[in-house]
Amino acid sequence: MKIVLINPIVRKNKRPLFPVGLGYIASSLLKDGHEVRVIDANAHEYSDKEIMRELGRKGFDMVGISGMVTIYGHVKRLISRIKDAYPDKKVIVGGPIATPIPRLFLNKTRSDAVVLGEGEETMREIAKNLESNKSLRGVKGCWYKSGSRIIANPPRERIGDLDSLPFPAWELFPMDIYLKRPVFWSESFSGNMNIITTRGCPYHCTFCYTSVGKTVKYRSIKNVMEEIKILVDRYGVKFISVLDENFLLKRDRIMDFCAKLSKSYPDMKWGCAGRVNLVDRELLKKMKDSGCVTISYGIESANQDVLDKMKKGITVEQARNAMRMSQNVGISADPSFMVGSIGETVESVMDSVNFCRDFNIMPGFFFSTPLPGTELYEKAKEMGKIPKDEESYIEKLGEFSGMLVNLTGFSDEQMVRIKNEAENIVRIHQMKSDMVSYITAPVRNFAIYSRTYGIAAGFRRTMEIAKRELGKRI
Repeated sequence: MKIVLINPIVRKNKRPLFPVGLGYIASSLLKDGHEVRVIDANAHEYSDKEIMRELGRKGFDMVGISGMVTIYGHVKRLISRIKDAYPDKKVIVGGPIATPIPRLFLNKTRSDAVVLGEGEETMREIAKNLESNKSLRGVKGCWYKSGSRIIANPPRERIGDLDSLPFPAWELFPMDIYLKRPVFWSESFSGNMNIITTRGCPYHCTFCYTSVGKTVKYRSIKNVMEEIKILVDRYGVKFISVLDENFLLKRDRIMDFCAKLSKSYPDMKWGCAGRVNLVDRELLKKMKDSGCVTISYGIESANQDVLDKMKKGITVEQARNAMRMSQNVGISADPSFMVGSIGETVESVMDSVNFCRDFNIMPGFFFSTPLPGTELYEKAKEMGKIPKDEESYIEKLGEFSGMLVNLTGFSDEQMVRIKNEAENIVRIHQMKSDMVSYITAPVRNFAIYSRTYGIAAGFRRTMEIAKRELGKRI
């Protein structure tokens, strides 16, 4: 069967993440002997017109699309374009864009079926049935249209052994683009690639949605190292971005990963996302020694009352300790923060601002946004914040820089002003710190280099570094 998988554009002029989930789907279908082609609109920044041009280059039997619910509106329009041009071709949609809203998605779009949760086994069975001209009745993990009816098949059991999955089909994607664009690290690391080593999240944050459930499944570290070896040998990867929701859940597993990575690839750099309640100094030191340069902590607020309302499961003290320990061992700690959460006050926002100033960081502040499938979304519905026409709300979802729903007691204008002022305070503090660094760093550099190379050579080296650093800022 000829299958085209589409990775829709998420946002222009941003660093695209390699679509690991779609990569696994592609490799699973290839394993069954299907002819698989990928149109990576996100990497190439294709317009809908360009996607349709690529789609028409070769014949196909089925289209698969995956994405986040934040691009619902774009995907809906894309499906309509495909159906207008190829009305007899099946369009299957999966991932977080469809899993939390399967009935709405099938009712409101021209898609033929949606895949809920993990897609590898479900897509294999769908392809097998369609190739044999069979219906999708009984295909677990799949909802589909039958005339004017929507058929909800039973859910599919979770994949028990993640090591059994073939590695993502990197060869079908524009790897040259992904390798040049780092995920976590701001420096221009060539040879960057993102991987996932676990699936699932056991925590209960009200704002977060996981499409595969609360039970966490782990790949073995042996299997992870085999993947890294292929990425290094085939693509020259030098930086690994681990995009697990909870990479640090099992301390012994991370220690094992660090030991094996250090032994096999002592020059490899890597970063990950992590929770502040799961780190300690010994673990962070081990991570640093194995090449970890950055951890993205989801702190969200430095006010305990707001954290508790989010059901974040951490304390402000744990957040401060994690930041302090990370910075002390030499790992860049890159936290995320939200404003406009339920219970937010000026004082709670200032707690987050002061936290950022204490650790001299300048994170992005995002408005709290209820996403379908989350507890926060249901709460927002109870508050009357989500319109009865839910699709009209979902179509407006996008990046969280703008305020879509006001969950606070402030007016919209007040909340926007509070966010802007918070960001300005943090930005000004960062600029002042940078100015001090600009003044003191050359003096330190000159003292070091002049002792090593002599006054004249030391001065030249100091000026070269100063010019380079100035160029980065400009």
